[in-house]
Amino acid sequence: MNQYNQKGTGSKKEEMRDSLRVAVHFPLLFTPLSEKEYGSIKDSFCFHRTSDREGIPSPVQDVYSIQTMEQELENSFGHAFVHMWRLLNNKLDLIYSTISRAGLEEWKGKATCIELGGQGLKMTEMGGALETDQYLKLRISPHTYPTFAVEVLGKIQRVEKKEDGNSVYEAAVVFEAINRDDQEALIAYLFKRQREIIRSANE
Repeated sequence: MNQYNQKGTGSKKEEMRDSLRVAVHFPLLFTPLSEKEYGSIKDSFCFHRTSDREGIPSPVQDVYSIQTMEQELENSFGHAFVHMWRLLNNKLDLIYSTISRAGLEEWKGKATCIELGGQGLKMTEMGGALETDQYLKLRISPHTYPTFAVEVLGKIQRVEKKEDGNSVYEAAVVFEAINRDDQEALIAYLFKRQREIIRSANE
């Protein structure tokens, strides 16, 4: 049972919200864990936000205030001003990300996230290094503004080889340990991404 989502709690609306899944495409980092390694750190991942564990400020905690600020700026100065403001902040976020990750651990593998939800994800990986029932530590950092990253612990439910003639494997991962604030940040991104997909389809 997932550490952050005990069955039988919460409303039906909350369950539907947590189970939302959206097609995405961005790189992610992972490190395989033994069951013992997973057990030794799972509580830390449940009870502390990613930013708290890393000891650095987190842009994610300001996601709602930034969205409100963008709306106020657009109302006052127009869409073009907001666009330039975003470009400037994206550059600052890139510098921030580079500095904040310096000295932190190296990750063992890279994959591509192709579907993301509040309770898990699907990813593709070259080489077939992933195995069913394997624990993973994952760093998820979607291509979005404002930028943010969350780290979670997951377990691979299944691995399938893609039928494209290449050594590409698709893995379904369920989140086993994730801080609730980190999960809320992911869900906020999912709703934003869903709106973008609907808007593009209607254009």
